[in-house]
Amino acid sequence: MKNVIIAVSLSAVFALMFVNAAGALAQTSLKGKSKSGSPMMAKMMEGCEEMKAQKAKMREDGKAGDARLTDQLAAMNRMSADSRVGPLAAIVTEVVEQKIAMDARKASMEDAMMRHMMKHTGMGGGSMAQCPMMKGMDEKSGGDSQSVR
Repeated sequence: MKNVIIAVSLSAVFALMFVNAAGALAQTSLKGKSKSGSPMMAKMMEGCEEMKAQKAKMREDGKAGDARLTDQLAAMNRMSADSRVGPLAAIVTEVVEQKIAMDARKASMEDAMMRHMMKHTGMGGGSMAQCPMMKGMDEKSGGDSQSVR
């Protein structure tokens, strides 16, 4: 049992050494190149910008939905108490539908972002540092690129 633990530990250490060496090699090969130093990097950065735009669109759609609901609530509140039941049911239905749709969009976006970041990880540290998505997170989180939410 001891031998198995030692063998697994050594394997893990060698794997980490290999990953660190590969990352350092990739990072040094990226130094000195422009953002689009290679066709692969240029395509990756294009994907970054597209994902950033999709995220902004999702935020805008959420704000537009909130504005519609606010208008509907204001209109409902101007009605007499007896005539509010129908509009209230419509508002509740819309809130639920918006939440379900937004939750699905967020889950899809988080999945796509995870795949995207894994691609950056495979390309080396320099790739992640150039990602517009990461730069946007740095600005929002006060410099802490680990904070996603």
